[in-house]
Amino acid sequence: MFDNLDKKTLMYIGIGVVVFIILAYTIYYFTREKYSESDCIFRMFYVDWCGYCKQAKPHFEPMLGTAKINNRPVQIVMVNADEQPQLAQQFGVRGFPTFVLTKSNGESVNYNGERLTPAFRAFLEENVQ
Repeated sequence: MFDNLDKKTLMYIGIGVVVFIILAYTIYYFTREKYSESDCIFRMFYVDWCGYCKQAKPHFEPMLGTAKINNRPVQIVMVNADEQPQLAQQFGVRGFPTFVLTKSNGESVNYNGERLTPAFRAFLEENVQ
């Protein structure tokens, strides 16, 4: 199969395969979620082209990171659904923005209230036990 190729071409093919493997692993490593299974995670699924997302972002962004809600760690993250479509599909995201709390027991609760920081916090305090 490769009998017709010279050494230089084979070397470029080999380099291409190695680069592909490194790139695939890098994408996997940086897009997988890196949270403890015992943590609750509150996600805002958004896309950059969505006007409602642009309105909600300034109210959600101040909460990003780890918060203590009812003495429990809660990871608060934003997920760009264009960059992580599999994760959005996993949570059944059909419109934007979508807010989902995943509890430490694996149960997911959708948030449909006001898109304001105090309302997000009240939702978390009510749902994180």
